[in-house]
Amino acid sequence: MLEVSEKDIIKSLKRDNPWWDVENVKYTDKYSHRRAYFEPFFSLALNWSVKRSVILMGPRRVGKTVILQLLIAKAIGEGFSPESIFFASIDTPLYSGMPLERLLELFEKQTGHDPSEPRIVIFDEVQYLKDWEVHLKVLTDQHPNTRFL
Repeated sequence: MLEVSEKDIIKSLKRDNPWWDVENVKYTDKYSHRRAYFEPFFSLALNWSVKRSVILMGPRRVGKTVILQLLIAKAIGEGFSPESIFFASIDTPLYSGMPLERLLELFEKQTGHDPSEPRIVIFDEVQYLKDWEVHLKVLTDQHPNTRFL
């Protein structure tokens, strides 16, 4: 089996997280149209008073990923540090079978983010990882200042 280099994985993560490039101010403009159910989701997803992960479920092609992108844009627009937001689509072939913890380590390495500081971590299409709920539970317990979606 061919092993993927860390350099290639980080290149992919940078492409999926354009807001890490602080010069990329136009990111928030791309997602200005909001769905009717966005505001209730936003308040639930970023309610820091409860230590939990948030799972967004629904049929295929209804806009779950768009809602997550809207959440990122609004969080940045409201002053959340762009370097504190991590998005990874688990169905990306480069990440195949990779533990969520490894992706989180690469995020921290790339951005220099301190895990004790608040951050938003989004694992889109997480169902493609075997036993994802176990991985997510462990991360949620280990990182109380991280909102996992």
